[in-house]
Amino acid sequence: MWRAFADIIRRHSHAFLASTVAPASANQDTGSATTTEPHNYEMQLLAKYNLSSNSTNSNDERIRAIAKMGHLCWTGGTDVAEFAGKLYLPDLTAILENYMESLAVKLQVVKTIAEFCYGNKTNQNLARSLSIIDSLINQMCTQEEDVEMRRWSLHALFFILIDNDINQAVTMRNPNLKRCLRAGKKDSWEGWEHNEGTELAFMLKLTLAI
Repeated sequence: MWRAFADIIRRHSHAFLASTVAPASANQDTGSATTTEPHNYEMQLLAKYNLSSNSTNSNDERIRAIAKMGHLCWTGGTDVAEFAGKLYLPDLTAILENYMESLAVKLQVVKTIAEFCYGNKTNQNLARSLSIIDSLINQMCTQEEDVEMRRWSLHALFFILIDNDINQAVTMRNPNLKRCLRAGKKDSWEGWEHNEGTELAFMLKLTLAI
């Protein structure tokens, strides 16, 4: 079982890295940070980004800040991801649930949530307690024509649910789950290694009639 789990994680991490195009500044920051001690990651994360749509920062600046958070978590390991989760997941949730928020900002939030929760049970559980699971599903329902948002939302859900029975049970209670998975299964996944709608249905032992 564990060997199969490790293989799934490895395949999806490759898909994530292949599909993510980070801003140049984020790539540069992440590249230099890989040689830094964990507490220096924390110092970078502690420079509390003003993520609110009411801030003076432009949406492009906010997107770069949110992307940088995710890349630091991805490369920084468990301690850094959990530190960032406590600090920023509530803010990211508020952005995702704000119906007036820019869709471009929301899309980056979804990508970053995936990086926060990748292989991290603590952040998976925090995502559940913040109702991120339902927020992602609701986002897919309200933006049904946005294929890119659906693909990344399903991808984030995968990392929130994998090897987490409680999160899977919570997800199964959402009445819109099958509708979103069916839509995702029919989407084009060109450029991705797997169809995330199909992968999630398999994980949750669901049969999807198209």
